[in-house]
Amino acid sequence: MTVRLWYTRPAGNWLEALPVGNGRIGAMVFGGPRRERIALNVDTLWSGGPHGAGVSGGPETLAEIRRLLLDEDDRRAAEDAVRGLQGPESESYQPLGDLLLTRGPEGREPDGGDPRGGGPRAGEYRRELDLDRAVAVTSAGGVTTEVFASAPDGLLLVRVTSSSAIGLRAGLRTPHAEARTGHPDARTLTLTGRAPAHVEPHRPVADPVVYRAGEGMLFAVAVRVWADGGTVRAGGGTLTVEGAASLTLALAAETSFRGWDREPGNDRAEPLERCLATIGAAEAYGTDELLARHVADHAELFSRVSLRLGEAPEGWPEAEDGARAARPDGGRPTGGRPADERPSGERVAGERPSGERQSGERQSDERVAGERPTDERPTDERVAAVRAGADDPGLAALMFAYGRYLLIASSRPGTQAPNLQGIWNEDVRPPWSCGYTTNINVQMNHWPAETTNLPECHLPLADLVEELASSGARTAREVYGGDGWVAHHNVDIWRASWAMPGEAMWSMWPMAGAWLARHLVEHADFADDDGFRMTRAWPAVRGAAEFVLGHLVEDGAGLLVTAPSTSPENSFLDARGEHVSVDVTATMDVWLIRELFRTAAGLAVRAGDTEFAGRLRDALARVRGPGIGADGRLLEWSRPFTEYEPGHRHLSHLYGLFPGDEIDVDGTPELAAAARRSLEARLAAGGGGTGWSRAWTICLWARLRDGAAAETAVREVLREHTAADLLGLHPPRIFQIDGNLGFTAGVAEALLQSHTGTLRLLPALPPGWPAGAVTGLRARGPVIVDLEWSGGLLRRASFTAGRDRVVTLAPPPGVTGPDELRLTAGEPRVVTFDPA
Repeated sequence: MTVRLWYTRPAGNWLEALPVGNGRIGAMVFGGPRRERIALNVDTLWSGGPHGAGVSGGPETLAEIRRLLLDEDDRRAAEDAVRGLQGPESESYQPLGDLLLTRGPEGREPDGGDPRGGGPRAGEYRRELDLDRAVAVTSAGGVTTEVFASAPDGLLLVRVTSSSAIGLRAGLRTPHAEARTGHPDARTLTLTGRAPAHVEPHRPVADPVVYRAGEGMLFAVAVRVWADGGTVRAGGGTLTVEGAASLTLALAAETSFRGWDREPGNDRAEPLERCLATIGAAEAYGTDELLARHVADHAELFSRVSLRLGEAPEGWPEAEDGARAARPDGGRPTGGRPADERPSGERVAGERPSGERQSGERQSDERVAGERPTDERPTDERVAAVRAGADDPGLAALMFAYGRYLLIASSRPGTQAPNLQGIWNEDVRPPWSCGYTTNINVQMNHWPAETTNLPECHLPLADLVEELASSGARTAREVYGGDGWVAHHNVDIWRASWAMPGEAMWSMWPMAGAWLARHLVEHADFADDDGFRMTRAWPAVRGAAEFVLGHLVEDGAGLLVTAPSTSPENSFLDARGEHVSVDVTATMDVWLIRELFRTAAGLAVRAGDTEFAGRLRDALARVRGPGIGADGRLLEWSRPFTEYEPGHRHLSHLYGLFPGDEIDVDGTPELAAAARRSLEARLAAGGGGTGWSRAWTICLWARLRDGAAAETAVREVLREHTAADLLGLHPPRIFQIDGNLGFTAGVAEALLQSHTGTLRLLPALPPGWPAGAVTGLRARGPVIVDLEWSGGLLRRASFTAGRDRVVTLAPPPGVTGPDELRLTAGEPRVVTFDPA
């Protein structure tokens, strides 16, 4: 059954438009029936070029900071001294421009049309994003426009069909310098230009966006018309089509990016030649085949996982056959009828029957006159209803699917990793540079990659880490006088690895390498891929561990500490009442060091480096453990300092609960109780005030096995931090994709966990989701897991292992089943669970 977002009016702004992407090219489709804007991005278009830390006297400055912290206990002076370790600003991800379409005879506005590009009369307009096919569709007045970004063919394609002859004018625009349009032939329009030499991220300066002749990234866009009949003219920076039965616009985009450590190319013709070659190679296929290739490519990834919340409608496979078995390759059977072919009472996947009632909901016969059932309402109306207090588990299921869709669209092997906004950005000076914020955000972007069966989408982050390790080795040497590699809280395409200028609470955090290296280990562990583990994960882990090992310093009492240390972006009042953020081994450092050293020691033994493993274990024995305060909360800093902002958005001291795995309800109950107290206190003080922060709480509650609290967090994301097009929001109304991807990861974590070596089934099932089914979730091993439940109890599960293995199961309370299960590679094993 088709999973889609849909609307009855065009987008009024960027946060109502619908995203498509192929990992490299991104577009936001507004759906204007007469005047259409398709906002464009390409993943390598950034300001600036390669640069270094530019810090002199770093080791001496570090020694003085440590003296102030350890000898003088003067955190205020230490924080002021931290500025001596800060380098230049990072650069900013850039918009490419817009593809602008005007429909009507000879591309003119039709008589009586809305000059603002508004929609036709009610009932004649519909726009949607089909997540199964990754196609944005606008239908109005007999004209249908389909937009999709093809990964196999490297293009954005716009197909227009109509019941009558089509007239259309197409143009390109960009906000950047040196913009030039051209017409290499009668069917093609081109645009070239240059990105800024520098964009100042946030400081108020006279000229925050700087263009310089001969500096900055070059880019090129080419659009070619393939028309069925009619005539095509090119001239004056536009393409005009008259009298066509149908037409397709094929758009290619390239930049002069040549690598993180090389200056961008300065040949304007070269990116344009690549654009034209890409279009030329695709033209022989024809639009129908290009669409089929795109849909097959996308569906191979997207269809691996499905989530339904509510009882299965008649004809749903799980209702007849039990949990649907996954294919050995991780995929699952596909199928389902288009919406217009379903019986009127049949629901979209993931939606409850209108008569199934949750606490506080109206029954179907209690609807306000004229109100449609939830499953028949446009997506923006559903979002508005949830904001007004309604419950809509189907919207949660749609949001889960949307997160997977966005990850597929913004992260493919060979592309750049998704940044703060994935690959979609309309601002030359975007919030937080639209960069890679590595103290939570870029990691959260990849939390659903393994658990929701998209391991390929994790690989661009692995590429980023390997490049960052090279840059970070230079920073470790020049700034800290150390070995290994280091990275701080902000990274760009030029792999900036040093501390950025500004407040110490976010700049002075040299622990990003420890966290990022974990992602390569996770990728290897889920796949049980020893080749990846030793050839790609181990070098990154070793380098990160070498830096941290050298960064530790004696505290005078026999312990090894990190100094300076911060709990990302948070602050406190020290013993003198000073508002500061610099500490000695904040709790997040404790979790990261312990995790990193244990992992590195294990890998070192496998690599035959027992000497390094021994050094790590010796150091680990001298790193303090996490502290618990007198009030039972997990301490965030080295002492029970007074929190300056008790409701802070970051939850860094809870890393050991999630995404780490050192805190466990069964294995470390005292730490789990302390983590719960900390989380409760943070939220009671107003925490979770951003989309990504609230999404993190879903994951934390799931690890605490509290389904009711996880459900509250899900509801808060949907009510407070979700735009009309379901994109995640950071206050005031800024798109950040981490909220979407963290949400998807949190839902997956509530349904299946494998981090302890045990497959825990429905560990935190929200009570408002008493019935449902999920197919294709991925546990470490790898093991593909399908689950079906009703009445709040697990009924069936199917397990498909990538290799022969024995797995330990932990069913949820209320049902009994086998404790262990022997699995044969590629052969689904279905288990029925009985009420206890």
